[in-house]
Amino acid sequence: MAAMKAHTLVNDGAQTTALRGLLSLLPAQDNAAEHEWAALSLVVHFRHLRGAERCQKVRQALEALTELEHYSLTLQRYPLVKQAFWEQVLASDLMFGGAANHKQELRLQHEAFPRLVLDFSRLKPTAELLALLAEFFASPNAAVPPPRPAFFGVTSETCVIPTRNVRVGLRFVKCRLTAETMKLLRPLLLPPSKENPSSSGTPGGRKMSTVRYSVSSLDLSENALNATEMMQLAELLTEINRQRRSRRGSEGSLALEELVLEKVVGRSLTTESWTAFRALVSAAFGISPSLSEPRVSWSSSGASLKRLSLARNSLSYHHLACICSALRYGATCLEELSLAHSFSLVDPADRVTCWQWLAIGLRPFLPGSVRSGLRRLDLSGNPLFPQDSEAWLQCLGDPLTTVLHWTGASEPHARPLQNADSAYCVLSNSVELNSAPNETSPRLRIIEQELQAAMETARQGSSVQEWEVLGVTQEYPSWVCVVIPGFGVAWTQAKHVTPGRQSAVRSSAVISELVMNDMTASPTTMEALERFVGGFGGQLQLLELRRNALSATDLHAILVGCEQLQHLDVEGCRLLRMQLLVDALHGNLGQHLLTLNLNGNLVGANAASMLAITLSGQAQGQTPVLQELRLAHNEIGVDGVRHLHTLLDTNKKLTLLELDLPNEGAQHDDHGYVQLYRTRCMRLDVAFQNELAGVAPLALNRKLAFLLVLSAQEVVLDRGVVSLIFRLAADERRRRIIWTSGHS
Repeated sequence: MAAMKAHTLVNDGAQTTALRGLLSLLPAQDNAAEHEWAALSLVVHFRHLRGAERCQKVRQALEALTELEHYSLTLQRYPLVKQAFWEQVLASDLMFGGAANHKQELRLQHEAFPRLVLDFSRLKPTAELLALLAEFFASPNAAVPPPRPAFFGVTSETCVIPTRNVRVGLRFVKCRLTAETMKLLRPLLLPPSKENPSSSGTPGGRKMSTVRYSVSSLDLSENALNATEMMQLAELLTEINRQRRSRRGSEGSLALEELVLEKVVGRSLTTESWTAFRALVSAAFGISPSLSEPRVSWSSSGASLKRLSLARNSLSYHHLACICSALRYGATCLEELSLAHSFSLVDPADRVTCWQWLAIGLRPFLPGSVRSGLRRLDLSGNPLFPQDSEAWLQCLGDPLTTVLHWTGASEPHARPLQNADSAYCVLSNSVELNSAPNETSPRLRIIEQELQAAMETARQGSSVQEWEVLGVTQEYPSWVCVVIPGFGVAWTQAKHVTPGRQSAVRSSAVISELVMNDMTASPTTMEALERFVGGFGGQLQLLELRRNALSATDLHAILVGCEQLQHLDVEGCRLLRMQLLVDALHGNLGQHLLTLNLNGNLVGANAASMLAITLSGQAQGQTPVLQELRLAHNEIGVDGVRHLHTLLDTNKKLTLLELDLPNEGAQHDDHGYVQLYRTRCMRLDVAFQNELAGVAPLALNRKLAFLLVLSAQEVVLDRGVVSLIFRLAADERRRRIIWTSGHS
């Protein structure tokens, strides 16, 4: 550490010159997940490169970036040195606009920092530029030797790893992409599948590790994609899925997991645009072209994206039908979907249909099904009226009646379900599809051909292609409503159907993480929000309701049906009374809730005192299990900090606390009080910052891995010795006190 006093970690060497003025932090976004990504991300803004020979400057910047990233990796064993290094980077002229005056939570010591994001937004993606990027991603590069004189402070250790995969984000926002540009993106996302040596030699005969950079996230937002460009993107995703299946389990598998397509789709629908959108959604969800691959098991799935954002698009209910029916595809591994601000412009009648389609998409799968359903859904900023939430609940319980109502049936209740259970069926080769009972549609002829191709492929592979059934009418001849993934629903006569698996399922939506921020930005009511959340049957584990006009009573009503909740985020909701929340923490909620975000509310000293007493277990014998508490941008004052000091001294489960930075916005006439507040905060920080709060026991899979190594080496250790090794290898749980500056 003495070397850090004698030398600066970053100087004016040639390596850093190429990055000067290009780096920035990723702005903290509106929801918690994006905020977490921002805390781990470092953006390189290539649009700030000026003058001629821009491509040459991009090449030099990429070379400097790889050296910077590799040097950071060598400091991984020295977290404090790594943090000091990056703090100097953030304070240097490498940052766009000079030294970064960051007011957001950073995770400089985290092993995932920095998550690199290459930002080419508002640049024309020329063929030369894309060819350069394709070369960068094409093959492993030799790892950088020990750091050059540009980086000082600690002698780094050489990391010898066969091939290290570094995943980066790629942004082409507002780039006026064309169909030709889409074709040129292919080499970036589909590098040549040639064998590369796992390590390269050096002149001294020493082996060095190699590094492969691959695109894990692609952002094409704010490019008005036409039908041709959508089809090009769909074909690219389909090819990625195909190669992902063939390379599964091999080193260097394709890394694209996230696609961001915000503000790219308009409401107007033509035959060409609808076909292209359907192809794009099918490719994103891993549905093969023409549905021509049979249903595969969960263990063999994975040929799809994991995260998809269609936020801030002007979608119609036709688009929602395509998306939500794709959610029913059993082989997709999509985990996170954002539809935030996506149907705020829909007229009221069609908006109800959008919420009904969400109910169909989020219905439970059969017990024992290989797919558990979507994990996280972001519906922020979408209008939600009481009639919308009522339609949502009714469709969860009886989707067939809802679909019959769409067809214009005069008396839908005269056509009751023959079986309300969830079921699958097998269709015959001669299947005929209708848009409604006794009503044909020319566009379904294409779907019929796709279904026949899918069944033929399944038959050649000695498997059975099953289709989900929403229900069966009792009229003669009876009609069966079938879900077509990536399209919607269609009707066929029962004579074309062979019953398959079926079982009773609960009539509630299946999802574990729900984000509904900024719902008051559009005409909405808390009553509708309460009823909507109730449709998840108490299964939610994360609920994010930032910047909603919630009263304490509204929040209590929502939490009554969410006693399994592990993460609650009500930042910026202007909550004043905490008694009902405290009462909930005394109950079952307190034994499940792990994180609580109360930033930006009206929590005062008395409310902070109630929370502290509750979390310390003084009010009742049972202490809540809360691990993270955020109270920044509240007026808890000196007394509140004093109560929190007592809480941290008593409760060792609480490992993260966020508070306002002392002396923020101080006034001359309250100098004495501000100094007292500052003193209290300093005492709290000195006493608990980085305090060892305990150890996290090793996961069972890590224990088994260690025992398997012993078994393979025929090593026999005493049971007590093994237990001691497990205890010493356990991860430390240390406290973090986050001091937040500036009000969000």
